Formats: sequence, structure tokens, C-alpha cells
Amino acid sequence: MHFVKKQPTTEEEKAVKAKERAVKLKAFITLRDRIFENREADKKDEEQLQQIATVLAKNPDIYTFWNIRREVLIYLEAKINKECPEQSVDKISRLLDDELGLTRLCLESNPKSYSAWHHRGWALARHPKPNFEADLKLCEKALQMDCRNFHCWDHRRYVASLVKLSMDEELEFSNRMISQNFSNFSAWHYRGTLFLRKAAMLGKANELGVELVKNELKKVTNAFYTDPADQSAWIYGQFLAAHIEPSSQRNTEEILSMSFKNGVATIVFNRAQTLEAMKSRVFADENATWEPISTINSRCTSAKIWRIKTSSFRLNKPITETNLIPNSFVNRASVEDYFYMREPTEIDTLNESIEHIQELLKEEKESVWGLLTLTFYLLRTKPVKCRDLILKNLDALCHLDQNRKNAYLAIMNRILISAKLEEIDEGKSRFDNLIETGSFSIRDAKIISIECLWPLAGVLTDLDVSSNKLKTLESFSLFPLLTHITATGNPILSISNRLNLPSIEFLSVAQTPLYDLESVKRFLGKIVKTKKKLRLLFAETPLSDQSKELFEVVKDEENIRLIPYWL
Repeated sequence: MHFVKKQPTTEEEKAVKAKERAVKLKAFITLRDRIFENREADKKDEEQLQQIATVLAKNPDIYTFWNIRREVLIYLEAKINKECPEQSVDKISRLLDDELGLTRLCLESNPKSYSAWHHRGWALARHPKPNFEADLKLCEKALQMDCRNFHCWDHRRYVASLVKLSMDEELEFSNRMISQNFSNFSAWHYRGTLFLRKAAMLGKANELGVELVKNELKKVTNAFYTDPADQSAWIYGQFLAAHIEPSSQRNTEEILSMSFKNGVATIVFNRAQTLEAMKSRVFADENATWEPISTINSRCTSAKIWRIKTSSFRLNKPITETNLIPNSFVNRASVEDYFYMREPTEIDTLNESIEHIQELLKEEKESVWGLLTLTFYLLRTKPVKCRDLILKNLDALCHLDQNRKNAYLAIMNRILISAKLEEIDEGKSRFDNLIETGSFSIRDAKIISIECLWPLAGVLTDLDVSSNKLKTLESFSLFPLLTHITATGNPILSISNRLNLPSIEFLSVAQTPLYDLESVKRFLGKIVKTKKKLRLLFAETPLSDQSKELFEVVKDEENIRLIPYWL
């Protein structure tokens, strides 16, 4: 037991236990060797079964012995069918009943023995007169004792498939399990998978429908109030909200942005594509080169962003969007969904649940799961109208739930960029301007990363992120079309060796604490090798006083201009 002081074991007691273990080990080794000798001699009889049962009753996780046991059983079944076919059903039934009894004995001592559960399923599937109902009741009893026994859940699903239980019967089972224990996450999860299967059978993949979600939300609301600290119902509630209606980002593969300039096609998909998949979707020259873009793995073979060097290309499916611009394309609807820029149509579905959670949070002010679910519901239904409240909630979650702080910051980052995309500048939104010109300014937006801009990597050429909280430039590698980067006034200390900017012409790291001279020299060395033009502005940085060493790196390069001071 916890918090009970452990009594020290005397030397005499240790010696006694060691002697007992030695006796048990010797007996086990003797029996083990006898089993293997019998197998070598092809001895398949009741004695071999009894010896194996003795070992497995002590330790049901020795999978080899279960395999040997199945060999014997298959032999004995064949022998019974041959010698007494008229009595085969009864005799084989008794034989397999013994197996069910043995596995039950083993599972009572070790309820999570994979080997024992597997053997039980094997025996049940071969049984001439299986009692599926008894096994289902056994599983339900076992799950009442430990609802997290995933081996038991797997076995029950297998038995349900053998007996061909209807979807409604399984939903009723999940309902019973949840009613007994609202904290039964496995039952909530199973219920969700059943609904998705049912939707798929009706031809509505990943779409549960408004009425079903409303009814299920009533069930989870009761669980919210019963135990606000338990995550099970909260996670199921988030699952429901995510599947009210289908999401294009979830159901279909599509191009989010694309351009073709100077013999290079840059294409961004909503899902990662392998080279084989790309070649089936994009038809390029025979000698085309294909490059996946990733900041995580420089040797990746699958990516959402691809560069194809080719003189011409075409897609296997034509783009039907009317909002095309010369040499470029942006899937506006999907990108707006990604950035939470559109109010979904099913707003009313979650309104009642939102009100219930807000009432609950008045009493449970530090309920992480309550605040997180409320925020998720608002993002799902009112991302624009409630943007300020969503940001406030995410900021609170950063303090309440430090373990997931970076996840909350990433969502905040996307929402802050979303607000900038919607800003009106000279009569049009910055998003419209980005689509038309490839330029985007996110000055002073408190963002910590630009990685979430990846859907626009197919058109983004000029990016101003001045006066933000960027600590690294590495994520800029996701944007191969960038020619101009203004990162003035960010807390950047060095330039990553993994930074790859194939189109860069101008880079400003002015007014930053950039001090790592060697990292800048490596970056300039890469540019020198490409023979491309570059203007590097690093005014008001610690490197301004060390500019001589940088000028030495590019002394013979007319294409590279270093600017250590404001002009």
C-alpha cells in the first residue's frame, strides 16, 4: 500500500525466499524441458496439454507454450473428426471448453495477458457450439472491474464480430458502460467509433449530423457536471463538435496554393504526398526534378509542399475555381477554414452546450478541460465573432496547463495571423493583397512563428514580420518562393544551419540581438555557392561591429551586399 512504511527483510527471510524461488525455478525448468522434448518427439496428447496448462496457470504470458498447445489441439481435433465423426461436435466442444476454462483461470490472475486473450478468441472461433453470450457477459464484468483493459476491449469487439451484433446493440452496450462510470474513456471512444461507422454505412463519412450531436451533447453535459476534472466526457464532447458536418480539410485531398514561375512549380497540398503520389497528380517533364519541402527532415520523402523544376506541367484534375490569377492559385475557401476566418453554418448546434460550460466555469474557474472545450466549441462555431474571447481563453490555458502550453500558443499564433489577414489596407484585405501580389505584412502581431502560414507557401514571396517574437528563421525554409524577408526587431540570436531560402534576394535582421557570427558566415557561404544576388541588412545588431569578418566572406562577390548600418 502507498504511504505504508516498508519493513526491512532479515537475512534469514531473504534466504528462505531465495530457496523457495530456486525450487520453483527448478520445477519450471524441468517441466519446460519435458514440454519441448515432447514436441520434438511429436507427442500430442492429453498429458502434453496438462503439462502446458500447469506452466501457463503460473505464467500465461509465455506465448510459445500457447502456440505448442494450439498445435496439440489442432491435431486432437483432426483425430476426433477421423475416429469418431458422429461424436465429434460434443468431444471437440468439451476439448475447447477446457481451453475457455484455462484462459479464464489465467485471466483471473493476469487480466491483461495478451496471449491468454488471444487464445480465448482462437478457441471461441473454433468452438462447434460457442456460447457467445457468456463471453460477452464475461467481458462486461471484466470491464466493470477495469474499464481500461484494452485487451478485453479488443476481445469483446472480436466476439461481437463473430456473433454479428448490430450497431444499435453495441451502442446500447456503450451506453450501459458510460452510465455505470462517466470516466470510462474507452466506452466514450468506442461509442464515437460506432457512430462514425454508422455514418460511413449511410455514405456520410465523418459526418454525424446535427440531431445526433445534439442528443449526445445532452449525455456529455451530465458528465461535465458530475466530474469536471475528468477528461473522458470533455474529449468526447470535442469529438462531437468536430464531426457535426464534414470538413474539406479532413475528407478530401486538395491543393491549397500553387504557382508556376521561371520553370519551377510550387504546389501545396492539404495532406502530405509521396513522390509516387505527386507523379500521379502532377504531370511534368521527363527530366523534371522533384523536391519535398520540410523543416523537420531534410531527407523527407513525403511532404505537403513540393517544388518541381520543369519547363511545363499539368494536373491530373483541373482546378474549377474561378478566382485564378496569372501563374498562381489559392484555394480561398479551404485556406479561410484553416485560419478560422469563416463562421460555419451549424452555429446553433453547440450554443446550448456553450452556455452550460460557461455556467460551469463560474464555479470551476480553473477547469482546464472545461475551458479548453469551450474554446474548441467557439473555434468551431464563432471563430471570428468570439476571436478576442478565444485568445483570452488560450492565454489562460497557457498558465493553467503548462504541459500543453506550446499547443495553445500555436493556436493563438494562427488566430493572430488570421486577424492580420482580415485587416483592411488601402481598401482591400491583406489576404486579397497576398493572393494578388504574394506580399504579406504581419508587423507587431505578437506572433512566435510563421510555420502556420504553410498553406500559402505556393504564392508567398514577400513577408514582413517586423516587431514580433520570432526566435529563429528556420521555419522560413517552408516558403521556397520568398524573395524578401523583413524580420527586423525580433529576438533572433543566430541563423540556423538548416535555413534554406532558394529564392531570397533581401533579408533584414536589423534591430535583433543576432550575435552568432559563425552562423551568419555559414549562411553567406551558402549564398556565395548559389551565385545569387542578396542584400543582407543587419543594422543595430551585435554583428554591426564585427562586419569586417562578414565582408571578408563575400569580398569577391559583387552580387552580395552587406548593410551593417542604416543608409
